[in-house]
Amino acid sequence: MDNMNLIESKLILESRVRSSAHWFYWIAGLSLINTIVIFAGGSFSFVFGLGITQIIDGFAYYLSEEFGNIATYIAVAIDVFIACMFILIGKFAVKRKKRAFIVGMVLFGLDGLIFLIWTDYLSIAFHVWAVYSIYTGIPAIRHLEEVEKQLQELKDSEAAKNAIAIESQDIEESESEEDEEQQDQNI
Repeated sequence: MDNMNLIESKLILESRVRSSAHWFYWIAGLSLINTIVIFAGGSFSFVFGLGITQIIDGFAYYLSEEFGNIATYIAVAIDVFIACMFILIGKFAVKRKKRAFIVGMVLFGLDGLIFLIWTDYLSIAFHVWAVYSIYTGIPAIRHLEEVEKQLQELKDSEAAKNAIAIESQDIEESESEEDEEQQDQNI
């Protein structure tokens, strides 16, 4: 593969890794929006959010009648903690940490099982799609590492060629200078 194709592949793979990793940010953000909607009295939620935060919010909503706003505050704090966990996973995933992808996929996959209780097939389907989209980052990281290795090898071989060329040029110049000095001595 030539240099330009490798660079193009590297850019495509970097984009694929980032795109897969950014799913964790979307999950966290939309889960928090779902929390806001529930406590604002809304009657809808995004299928893109976490089921666990919806359960927590539902319990807090009903418990707030008995315990007041403290139940709501606790639920929001737990939801923010969970969202921050997904943001942290996203940060590590952007840094190409395969374990972050795996942990995030497992957590989000388990979260998708919650929707089996309500037979919410749209949310289940979204979770499956999101887990697959996140998964595509793992092979992209592997291929990206291979491409970067090939680019480094090309760079090293070109550097070696350049060093040899410079050394040859120095030798030629040195021999030329010696010839000139010898000619000057002969005169």
